[in-house]
Amino acid sequence: MGRESSFLAKDTYDDLIAQLRNTPNQILGLLSSVDEVLADAAKHGALHRIHTIIGSGPNYGVAHAASALLAEGPQFTGHPMPAEEYHHALRGRTIQKGDPVLLVAPSGQGYPRVVEASSDLKELGAYVMAVVDEGEQSITAIADNSIHVPSVDEPMSPLVTLPPVQMYSLYLASERIAAGYQRPLVN
Repeated sequence: MGRESSFLAKDTYDDLIAQLRNTPNQILGLLSSVDEVLADAAKHGALHRIHTIIGSGPNYGVAHAASALLAEGPQFTGHPMPAEEYHHALRGRTIQKGDPVLLVAPSGQGYPRVVEASSDLKELGAYVMAVVDEGEQSITAIADNSIHVPSVDEPMSPLVTLPPVQMYSLYLASERIAAGYQRPLVN
């Protein structure tokens, strides 16, 4: 539609289509390499019912999806928060030592604010799990666990950041069930 209505230049359109066509293979490669990281993060995350999820730009939508996934799978509460809100609200100070925080932080306009948030979160003693671009080092150096996703244009990034977040939810649910949790029966 963007090309047909002249909102996208042909070269931009061609680049986005090439990225889109490559995405399934990127996701398969990504998911085949994250088991160890997810298992480690889930061991800590499964001990906490409340999780904060910080994202920016289109990945704030991924933070909301993560919240729903946490409610459905491990039956935890996830609080999605835009990176900018973290800096402007006292809500960020509700995070205590050991609390799990998921940062969905691929490159993009909001990335610098997520880097700032990650430093603050570590000072608070939060347990940080990050989803970042391949080669990213600023957040990776601070985070307790990091998953590196393929670098794509920001509008396409939820396509590669959401699958590891979905897998994280499954690992949390598995950890919780292994510890004896049983879902309540609904009449």
